[in-house]
Amino acid sequence: GRVRTLVQKAAGFSFLIAGAFFIGAWFFGDSALEAWIGRSYGESHVILLVLLGSQIIATPMDVLRRVLFGMGKVGVPSLLYLAEAIANLVLTLLLIPHFGLLGVALGTAIPVATIELFVLLPYALKQLEFQPSAFLRRVVTPQLLPLAALLVYSFLVWFNFQIDAAWLPVIAVSAGGGAVLAATWSWPLRLKEAQSCMNTQLENQQQAVRLEVRSSDVRDFVLSEWRRLEARIGDRGLSCSSDWTEVWLDAYGDLVPHR
Repeated sequence: GRVRTLVQKAAGFSFLIAGAFFIGAWFFGDSALEAWIGRSYGESHVILLVLLGSQIIATPMDVLRRVLFGMGKVGVPSLLYLAEAIANLVLTLLLIPHFGLLGVALGTAIPVATIELFVLLPYALKQLEFQPSAFLRRVVTPQLLPLAALLVYSFLVWFNFQIDAAWLPVIAVSAGGGAVLAATWSWPLRLKEAQSCMNTQLENQQQAVRLEVRSSDVRDFVLSEWRRLEARIGDRGLSCSSDWTEVWLDAYGDLVPHR
């Protein structure tokens, strides 16, 4: 159970990081490439998006592949590696005449997306005894909120500011996006910890407060305990006042059945 949880968390975190890089590259990839290379090329941004898009699938799948290797199940993952390499070579040769450098990126991305998503993923889930719906829910769903927040942040910055092709603006925008991603990703964890802390406090309070029903033959002892409770609570109305209770017992204790 613990290993399965760790695998799901690692795959989810990998999906989160790959998705964050893709969103950042979608809005600010041109500026980053120009700051790095020194000039802008027509297809460079599209090629970057194609390659990063394939990593949204490949990075979480790499976690599953490494777990399979650790379990000694190396045959099928190795064959899929070989199939990806062959498909990559064939598609690249077919697509280069039509798309140029973009064809190379597509020749890399298409085998990754198809083989790992439709072959490796079902195989890994079966070997690791994961339910597909539960696995996807625990890996993908928790990352949707931080990725959505990063998407909104990136759009607002891109729409309202002109990001120069220099390292300082690119790093500043990246740092802001990282802060947004970290804050929204850790918020559910902090909420869960706070809820757990509140539940623990409630349990402790429930254990500390104990109601005991005693018979009327221990009247003096009960009244002394009542006075101690009244002093601890510090609220005579809440504790119903030991003096009032004593007067009631003196007046009606023999007439009204009580415990």
